[in-house]
Amino acid sequence: MRRALIFEEKGEDMIKEYESGQTIGQLAKKYNVSYTAMKNFLKMNNVKLRRRVQGIRSILWNRKEDVIKEYESGQTLFGLAKTYNVSHTTIMNFLKTNNVKLRRRGRKSRITKKELIKYANLIKERKMFLYQAAYQLNVSEGILREMLRRENLY
Repeated sequence: MRRALIFEEKGEDMIKEYESGQTIGQLAKKYNVSYTAMKNFLKMNNVKLRRRVQGIRSILWNRKEDVIKEYESGQTLFGLAKTYNVSHTTIMNFLKTNNVKLRRRGRKSRITKKELIKYANLIKERKMFLYQAAYQLNVSEGILREMLRRENLY
């Protein structure tokens, strides 16, 4: 059957199938036309085309809510990358595409506010120097100073 006839006779079915979730590639194969011909037919009939997702990234798109939920519950980019067998950059770009606010880089502080206040008081009372507190907390002086400033303790 000629391509024009296929589109004339089966066009409405093709559009319904595409809108119900079939891909352009699946429809093209089913109706024995090229991918480009099927895409052009859908465009000419004002069908809103979905984003074409290829390869491994389609796993992320198929589990979009799970990936976003895992990230928002504290999973790292590297952890997600390992779980979904993609690079951390792919995960980062996926999250940005889905308007997810990315966390700042770096490790979470292991120092509690209570500890910070304790060491801030020791430094203020001159019972300990900043470098000694930093050594005991296993952070650099600069990081400790910044943490104290952020909490208005220095």
